[in-house]
Amino acid sequence: MAELEALKLLRALDEGVAAKTGTAFFEHLVGSLAKALDATCAFASEINAETYRAQVLAYWHNGELGEVFEYALSGTPCECVLDNQIVAFPRNIQQMFPQDREWFASLGAQSFLAIPLCDEHGKVRGHLAVLDSRERDWNEADFDVLRIFSMRAGAELGRREHQKRLEAMNLALQKANAQLRQEITQRLQAEAQLASTSARSEHVAELVRVINSGITSKTGTEFFKELVRSLAEALSAHIVFVSQIDMARYEADVLAIWLGHSFGEPHRFNLSATPCESILDGQIAAFPRRVAELFPGAKPILEKLGTQSYLAIPIMDEDTTVIGHIAVQDQRERDWGDTEFGLLRLFANRAAAELKRRGHEKSLEDANAQLQRANAALRREVAMRLETEKQLEKATIAAEAANQAKSHFLAHMSHELRTPLNGILGYAQLLKRDDALTQDQQHSVAVIEHSGEHLLTLINDLLDLAKIEAGRLDLQTSSIDLPQLLKQVVDLVAVRAGQAGIAFTFHVAPELPSQVRGDERAVRQILLNLLGNAVKFTKSGGVEFRVRSTCASGAGCELRFEIRDTGRGISAPDLERIFEPFERIDGSTRVEGTGLGLSITDRLVRAMGGRIFVSSEVGKGSIFTVTLPFEAEEHDDPRYSVQRRVASYSGPRRRILVVDDDGANRHLLVRILGDVGFELQESTNVEDALLSLHAQNTPDLIVTDLAMPGLISPAECGLAIDPNRRRLLRFRPVHLLTPVKRRWQPAAMTLSPSRCAPKSYSLLSEGY
Repeated sequence: MAELEALKLLRALDEGVAAKTGTAFFEHLVGSLAKALDATCAFASEINAETYRAQVLAYWHNGELGEVFEYALSGTPCECVLDNQIVAFPRNIQQMFPQDREWFASLGAQSFLAIPLCDEHGKVRGHLAVLDSRERDWNEADFDVLRIFSMRAGAELGRREHQKRLEAMNLALQKANAQLRQEITQRLQAEAQLASTSARSEHVAELVRVINSGITSKTGTEFFKELVRSLAEALSAHIVFVSQIDMARYEADVLAIWLGHSFGEPHRFNLSATPCESILDGQIAAFPRRVAELFPGAKPILEKLGTQSYLAIPIMDEDTTVIGHIAVQDQRERDWGDTEFGLLRLFANRAAAELKRRGHEKSLEDANAQLQRANAALRREVAMRLETEKQLEKATIAAEAANQAKSHFLAHMSHELRTPLNGILGYAQLLKRDDALTQDQQHSVAVIEHSGEHLLTLINDLLDLAKIEAGRLDLQTSSIDLPQLLKQVVDLVAVRAGQAGIAFTFHVAPELPSQVRGDERAVRQILLNLLGNAVKFTKSGGVEFRVRSTCASGAGCELRFEIRDTGRGISAPDLERIFEPFERIDGSTRVEGTGLGLSITDRLVRAMGGRIFVSSEVGKGSIFTVTLPFEAEEHDDPRYSVQRRVASYSGPRRRILVVDDDGANRHLLVRILGDVGFELQESTNVEDALLSLHAQNTPDLIVTDLAMPGLISPAECGLAIDPNRRRLLRFRPVHLLTPVKRRWQPAAMTLSPSRCAPKSYSLLSEGY
């Protein structure tokens, strides 16, 4: 099944991209997406909202990767994803977006489907797009597949964005390092100039050189540890620590701390009433003495550490927002000067770059975690969909089994109902031929025949509706002699109209083709249903039937049938439901019928590619118009002659073997064929019939019921005959009563797959 294949591809996507990132990921993704949706082309892009352009990250076309490219969004279908919704264009994509018509034409694109890729804030950062060379009515299953792919692609796009930021930060960090080296060099030069006047300056310069060489190659925790240790050594301080400040909680996270001769444990503390709070204005804070007395809230911890003096500098980002600080504490009273301030500034700049890099690294870790969660969700979704697909497959198998059971039941019931009905209609037709019957008896026979035909119509309507609803309506295309078909229909309707006491007129356009190709049975049923309804619901006035054609160039031809009546008309509310099964106008049940005629007619018309229209006015009548497409045939091959009663036949006497296990049907056929002059043999089963084929008086024709027990196929009859005599015989199996659809075509024998129904006497007579 198509959806199962798509789900397998989704699983393959998950397995294929699990270890991929960046370009390799997107290349695998677009290929898998195109295969999952059976599309011609798929691509993923990153959108720049400032320039209003899209950069294609990976492009798949006709089974292979293509060159990536950049394009402007304006006037393209991709522009529609910016409102953060799935975009679907099932057809006419070239006409809808003329700016890209040339590109779409080069791809042969007819349909388009796209979904935005958003970041964690819901902002559109890119999109996935699919194009197909076919018109596609994109459905919810396609949207679900696209959503699963977009979850994975969105996470990867976020990771890609964070990676870009991290790379930018590393570059900024390198520039900061270079600037730091330059400033250190400048300060070393300055310190060298002051070396003659200050021995301590020479010592400080050496320490700065050592610090610089120690921290420039480190990142993360190692960087901060080396920073506090080196700074403590440079300033001969007892305690040095660096922190990252959380303003939302008004707390500081100590990232690294040096306590005299070793590193301490990182911890978190509240900034309130501490000397560290003093740097939040963005300025250096220096307290040369009595720090514990200046900050009584922090006095216990300051006294515990023996702190007498304090020096701190804020760490700020590019927006001058305080994001952390470096603090120095000494157990001596110290008059902090420019040298100490300069050292702090150097390392504060370096620490700011590292904190920023650390922030982007954390964002990247979060993106990777989100990516892993998306992968897990994808696996769960694929597993659930595969399980759902299995359940759906089981349900489909069960439904097909139920349909087969229903079809078997309908076939059995059709045979059981039509078998006795055949006897009723056949003997009614025979009785009508008896001139000895009185007028009252003729009327009674006519009532029997009419009731039987009505019952047959009900059975046929119910079975036709069941076949249509089960999707088993088979249209049989053949050559149709249009004048003959119309004559048969008009003759039947004219009789009904005469019995109803209304006028019936028939108009046919002179340009009507004599022969067309289509399903003759379906056309006949459509016309009889509509004309029968018109006669049935018209109490006065009449029914008018018009036929005309419109033949285009070539073999195409459209026939237009118009049925106009002067009946009671149909109200507007009833017009909306007349094509529904079992519906009757005004809820009337006084008119005979099942209420299925118009429903079957509508479905037959649509199955043949035609259209049906109705207009009506209450009290004045209705107009039904049907247009049906056909293939016109130029040659004229009429296949009918004037109907006449067959009394006998010319030539030598012919012998017919009638084989049927149903006595009523067998006796009816014997009665009909005997009146014509045939010599008849009867058999109630297949075994006796086969034995009679080896007798001296071999039959010229065999008439058999195809659903009779013991009969496998019509070919059995031919196989049972002596090969030396087969050339003298012609066999023509006749499909009389069985409802089972069989289309055997044995050698030297033909079988018409005509609809199984009781035959009228006239049709049976003309058939032989």
